[in-house]
Amino acid sequence: MFRYGGYAGKVLRVDLGRGETRDEPLEEDTVRSFLGGEGLGIHFLFQELRANVNPLAPENKLFFLTCPLNLPSIPSALKHAVVTKSPLTGIFLKSMASGTFALKLKAAGYDGVIVEGVSEKPVYLWMNNGKAEIRKAGHLWGMTTHDTQRYIREEVGDATVASIGQAGENLVRYACILFDRRAAGRGGPGAVMGSKRLKAIAVKGDQEVHIANPERLKELTKEVYRIISAHPTFGDSMPRYGTAYAVGATNEAGALPTRNFQTGVFDGAEGISGELMREKYTVKISPCPRCTMACNRVTLAKEWPYVGSVTEGPEYETLALLGGDCGIDRMDAIIAADRLCDEYGLDTISAGNVIAFAMECYERGIITKEDTDGLELRFGNDQAMIEMLRRISFRQGLGNVLAEGVRLASKAIAEETGRFAIHVKGMELPGYDPRAMPDKAIAYAIASRGGCHLTEIPLGLRKKGWSMEEVVEGLKLGQEWRVILDTVGLCRGPIESLDVIADLVSSVTGMGMSPQDLRMMAERTVNLERAFNVREGISRRDDTLPERFFTEPIQSGPTRGQVINRGEFNQALDRYYELRGWDKETGAPTEAKLRELGLSIISMRG
Repeated sequence: MFRYGGYAGKVLRVDLGRGETRDEPLEEDTVRSFLGGEGLGIHFLFQELRANVNPLAPENKLFFLTCPLNLPSIPSALKHAVVTKSPLTGIFLKSMASGTFALKLKAAGYDGVIVEGVSEKPVYLWMNNGKAEIRKAGHLWGMTTHDTQRYIREEVGDATVASIGQAGENLVRYACILFDRRAAGRGGPGAVMGSKRLKAIAVKGDQEVHIANPERLKELTKEVYRIISAHPTFGDSMPRYGTAYAVGATNEAGALPTRNFQTGVFDGAEGISGELMREKYTVKISPCPRCTMACNRVTLAKEWPYVGSVTEGPEYETLALLGGDCGIDRMDAIIAADRLCDEYGLDTISAGNVIAFAMECYERGIITKEDTDGLELRFGNDQAMIEMLRRISFRQGLGNVLAEGVRLASKAIAEETGRFAIHVKGMELPGYDPRAMPDKAIAYAIASRGGCHLTEIPLGLRKKGWSMEEVVEGLKLGQEWRVILDTVGLCRGPIESLDVIADLVSSVTGMGMSPQDLRMMAERTVNLERAFNVREGISRRDDTLPERFFTEPIQSGPTRGQVINRGEFNQALDRYYELRGWDKETGAPTEAKLRELGLSIISMRG
């Protein structure tokens, strides 16, 4: 029997090339060092993947991993990780999703699934109470995610289903995976799934998960509910407006991406605000099980030509990138776009960025109607945006170029576009202009997966008037904080006490986990992710930002005239590397740091 509570004690390995599955035990020492989710994912990825593997080749692997706190009784603890080598960036990728997938996977008797090889024909994986079967999926190939889920449930009964749409099948480099209605969105895990001709994973189970100290867990669960309900953002603004509450605040701060990050204030922000969504478009709140933050809602478009479009969302990032960044102020259009992205399986952040980039190219005359097959691809043209989502998903015309992501699209279109191709390490940026939020400038540059909104200073540590050194110290803590959340399975939220999280992990697992143990685990994970990226060719020169942010001031609003000072930026990087114990010249972890974390046996050469 597995020693720790909260775990099934095994993973399922799926070899699609051989058409075989087998159970493998989890190593208790590995679990103690990396816990689950993101931490366990980078452990597996580093150990099992040789250097310089093509992300879309059979040799790449896809890891679906639960977390120790994924239990139905704990609120906001349903995050699980999808880890792979990204087809968008060519480096480490962790993409998190919520919903019931992690609960059902544990109830089926597994802590994770490792997918390797490639099937000759389309298949899906069926997991049911400790049994696994690879089934034919030729009849599902070409379907949307939602249709795929519906057809599979007709075949197997009630199950949670992870599926890809046409974007994943067509290897769009930022294709996502839909877990029922929740997405593992960033970096292209759907394309990796598509490259393996794996259309879906369906899971069902009713096995109980052992908990080390159930009485203590009950007490802590009550405390978590109390913390959430008392928080002004996660106990009030989020349940009222979802993540869309951030539209107004970000716009007022001069940080809302507008017209491909040319400026940080969008005149049409009221048309895509959380307040308008609540008043006119929200049909119902759709929270994850037992979660009172209730960030998700179902919305309905009511105006022509989008009348009848229904989606779960849109989230803030979707509103920012498919809205302001594309110059679009119609909530109904963004609802329709969000629905299409879910159906086709597209990351809305990357899709919004790449379309905004193409719009700027069009308005500058770099691409013309001849390149767009007659599409008037201007900022504010919502119907052109909707059509381009379809063309990207099916790789038609210019959509075939944009399906590669903004970094490769820029190289294909014209060298001069590089300065306004908005990405870091190939990953398109989220909904905050770093010229208005200097902490984001460093956060984007250092994030393990490329331009990422999940590396941030925790809310409870933020204050005005920070020196750059204080910002960097806060970001180091914030990066580790996020790793802890994405390893134990908690959503970003009001639980900002490591004591509470350590107590939760200890009561579930029986490990006797301390706050210091969590910090050490997070630091070990960050360093192993960096080691993986260094092995793939990443160095200090890649820890940078698009040229636009260094040389083009924000054009309007309260942050008008602001740019990132390159000298201060480089000094901040120096300080970050110093705090991390990384070489300032190369950005690689030092041998001393690796030994300190118990990672000294790791080879950077692969």
